[in-house]
Amino acid sequence: MSEKRLSRIEQLIIGLSDNITRLSDNVTGLSDRMDRFQSYVEYRFDQLETRVKTIELDVEPDGIISKAFDRLSDDIDNVEKRLDRLEHGQNQIKASLDVILRHITGYGQGSNPE
Repeated sequence: MSEKRLSRIEQLIIGLSDNITRLSDNVTGLSDRMDRFQSYVEYRFDQLETRVKTIELDVEPDGIISKAFDRLSDDIDNVEKRLDRLEHGQNQIKASLDVILRHITGYGQGSNPE
């Protein structure tokens, strides 16, 4: 073979070797990035699992949310009782006013105007 041809083959081999080295570096960099991404995804899944577990515990019968609903239900019951008492008191006042008005006007006291 000619010297020129050998030189050209050497250049191609060196160029190919450089390309393989760069490709290897890129693969290594990509592998590192994939490892970091995998670690990040695992970290996020761990966080998600923790949050879901927290919500599950809060919603369980003795959890914070369930206790809050129980307290809210008790408060509503108390308000309903107070409203019932207020309604009863209002009915008593109406009855008293009716008696007073009948007494003042004489309506319904034995004399029926016809």
